[in-house]
Amino acid sequence: LQLAILRAPRGRTGADGRDGFRFALVELVPDQVAEQAVIAICAAMPVEGGLEPTQVRGVVALEGVHFAYPSRPEEAALAGIDLVIEPGQTVALVGASGSGKSTIASLIARLYDPDRGRVSFDGIDLRELDPEWLRRQVGVVAQEPLPFGTSVAENIRYGRPEASDADVERA
Repeated sequence: LQLAILRAPRGRTGADGRDGFRFALVELVPDQVAEQAVIAICAAMPVEGGLEPTQVRGVVALEGVHFAYPSRPEEAALAGIDLVIEPGQTVALVGASGSGKSTIASLIARLYDPDRGRVSFDGIDLRELDPEWLRRQVGVVAQEPLPFGTSVAENIRYGRPEASDADVERA
């Protein structure tokens, strides 16, 4: 899988009707035409815009979440998952390969939206929150963290673009 950050082609907008940058995790098939990949990404969620609550408690909840990856829509990755993570609680998702651990982390980070049910932060559906703001509030460590194809400093700044050089050095 690769993270693609692309501008919608002329005349194309995202599912929300806005032009602009969108991102999506896409599975690239070797023979896939690049333009088809760009068109698929246009329907992905925006990378900015939405609510930015001024006070947070930090409760993360999955409520009746159903999800299938876009590349395998007929194969359920999650079916009816309920989970509540309280502020300050450390949670380790443990299970067999393919049991949904990484999928849950991806939904919490809002790399995907659930097909049914909802993922919320302090009772607010993640789809209503500004994705950049959300990623400054929630930390997710994947089992196989992969840096984006940029410098180490840019990877650190991904979740906090305003970080100073001193902040990046400390991280």
